[in-house]
Amino acid sequence: MFVFSLIGAVITYATNEKASFYDSFEINKEQSYVIEEQKQINIKSTSADIRFFLTENDEIKVKYHGEIKCMFCTVDAELQSSNTDDKIEFNAKFKNFGMFFKSNVKMDVYLPNDYSHDLVLNGVSSDINMENLTLNNLSIETVSGDIHLKDITVYEHHVKSVSGDISLRNIVVETDLSLKSVSGDIEGDNITASLNFDTSSGDIELTNFAGDITGETVSGDIDLHNSASEFKMDLSSISGEVYIDLSNDSNFNFIIKTVSGDITIKFDYLVNSSANKEHHKEGKVGESNNMININTTSGDVRIS
Repeated sequence: MFVFSLIGAVITYATNEKASFYDSFEINKEQSYVIEEQKQINIKSTSADIRFFLTENDEIKVKYHGEIKCMFCTVDAELQSSNTDDKIEFNAKFKNFGMFFKSNVKMDVYLPNDYSHDLVLNGVSSDINMENLTLNNLSIETVSGDIHLKDITVYEHHVKSVSGDISLRNIVVETDLSLKSVSGDIEGDNITASLNFDTSSGDIELTNFAGDITGETVSGDIDLHNSASEFKMDLSSISGEVYIDLSNDSNFNFIIKTVSGDITIKFDYLVNSSANKEHHKEGKVGESNNMININTTSGDVRIS
């Protein structure tokens, strides 16, 4: 494979005037539109990190810039855009052929600070960094890129990541927060939402979480530090531990089932039925409508 790639690179070098033995390619492209009645903005990026900056004006501007260094290569980078009555789109495309070494390409998005409609982001080999936004809907999908969100308020929020971590700070979702991750960890602090999560080969850890939680992991741990007085949790794990940390004055009902995991409940509780076995416990702590339902295959469960 390496030999064929090297031969291909040499042929490209010999036949393409854009190619060089070792070169540095500069990218510097820019597009902008005035936001009028559009209710959605779509941002797509390949091999360029997406960063957001808030402005006082009424236009959205995207700067696609950076440097690529490679050997025996050609580089083709373009910034496509379109503007219709209901949607504005930007698409940063990057292609290279040859022996690739280093890239620091960015996609900087300058967004009016009063924009409050829908934002849709798609990235491939691109990190996403965003903060201080209030939106109607925020949808993010990435492959091989990390997601960092801070100080975000939305009505509805969906995040999907493959081979990338998700980091959330100070997030308020009025309705549903959906998190899906494959081969990446999810970590959050100070989140208020009705959460549904699905992870594979990744852990999820939430601190100061307020709201109902439904989720499952495959080969990943669940670690929740709940701060709400009212909650419902429905959790399942295959090859992962489940740890739930509650305030000392919490009241809740629980049903916990494991196949080969230990169950530890560091609260005084009453048994609701005859189910008080090593791998199956049901009971309640105090009087409330709060509910914790946990199922694990080969993972321990601890509520403290």
